[in-house]
Amino acid sequence: MHIPTLARWMASAVFALVAGCAQQPGQPQPPAETDAGIVSVTYADPSRFTDALAHARPETNVQRREWITLLCEHLAERAAPLMAPGERLEVQILDVRRAGYFDAKPQAGSTPVRIVSEGSPPRIELEFKRVGSDGEIIQIGRRTLDQAGFMQHAQRYPGDSLRYERALLDGWVAQEFGTR
Repeated sequence: MHIPTLARWMASAVFALVAGCAQQPGQPQPPAETDAGIVSVTYADPSRFTDALAHARPETNVQRREWITLLCEHLAERAAPLMAPGERLEVQILDVRRAGYFDAKPQAGSTPVRIVSEGSPPRIELEFKRVGSDGEIIQIGRRTLDQAGFMQHAQRYPGDSLRYERALLDGWVAQEFGTR
């Protein structure tokens, strides 16, 4: 085989592989799940979250999925050590309103900035089911997480853009499942 022909053939093969892996619009989304062994955290469509609908947010769907995935991983990591051997925890995050809001009238050419104050606390709505090693449901519920004075509780995550939401999840895990 002639070298330029081989190069064209290889380029065509690589293009076909990449095109085959790309998600087409209208195709079902892969399951939104983070699994930490005994803790499974899923989430609803982030474009329907209160945080996305409340204001004209300068976030893309990709950016929203990135931060909700980080919150799911955080929740799974925090809850997993609190489950007894053989127990399973299934959580679905139904809605999120992150702390703060974006300036409604940013200056032309400026980068959008999230403004956080005591008057704009985070809120997370979720459902959960805790299942014992025998398959029996130990605990089931739906919770709306919010926290007065939330700005004082986020000191564990300085500089983290999700510090208020992480602290809110930490508080729920400790209250609902205890600490070890």
